[in-house]
Amino acid sequence: MLRFRVLGRLHVEPEPPQFVMLWVPGLEAIPMSIAGYDPSDEVLEFLVKPVGSTTSKLAEARAPEYMGVYGPLGKPWYPSGRRILFLAGGSGVAPILHFARKRCNGRLCHVVFGAWRFDEVGEIPSLLSSLGVSVTTACLDEGCDIKGTLVDAYKTLSVEEYDEIVVSGPIEVLRKIAVERKQGIRHYYILEAIVKCGIGLCSSCRLPGTSLLLCVDGPLFPHHLVEEVLLEA
Repeated sequence: MLRFRVLGRLHVEPEPPQFVMLWVPGLEAIPMSIAGYDPSDEVLEFLVKPVGSTTSKLAEARAPEYMGVYGPLGKPWYPSGRRILFLAGGSGVAPILHFARKRCNGRLCHVVFGAWRFDEVGEIPSLLSSLGVSVTTACLDEGCDIKGTLVDAYKTLSVEEYDEIVVSGPIEVLRKIAVERKQGIRHYYILEAIVKCGIGLCSSCRLPGTSLLLCVDGPLFPHHLVEEVLLEA
């Protein structure tokens, strides 16, 4: 995963876990979670994992490079509890970085960051630690705090110590956490979907079996609203 920064003028300051649509000329516009925002110079920060033509182009971008940005899109979320556990898988850590910057002041925040291999962990733990957030890493080989998946780590945690749990990452991870969900604690999920217009007109990001649109109702949803989406076979 790569971090990169974009000078982008937004009409309002973005709040976690909002996102923007980022257009690379000659390619497509894609939704990008905001990992950070500096209002003093209007710089947006993103994490990119090259998986397709657009993200590969972003990973290769060098300043000055022209792109189109519009947003922020989606709804902000404000924790009501004082003790927050974030479960972040892979590039799903991007909105968690934004949360750490803006929502963890005065709160007890802990992040469990999961990756397949130790060499994929990179600078994320040190970056989160610099923001005053405690971090546990999980991966399938040696080097991480927990040897196993993010779901394995969740099973070993004393989650009853937390008021709210936010899960972000691949849909397979979210589904497994939803299955293993421990009762009595509020769980929230940051979902992904195909987003085209970003303003609720095209319905491309409608969650299956619901009337919810990720771009206007999400991207974060409480468990009870998306239980059937996550627990479908």
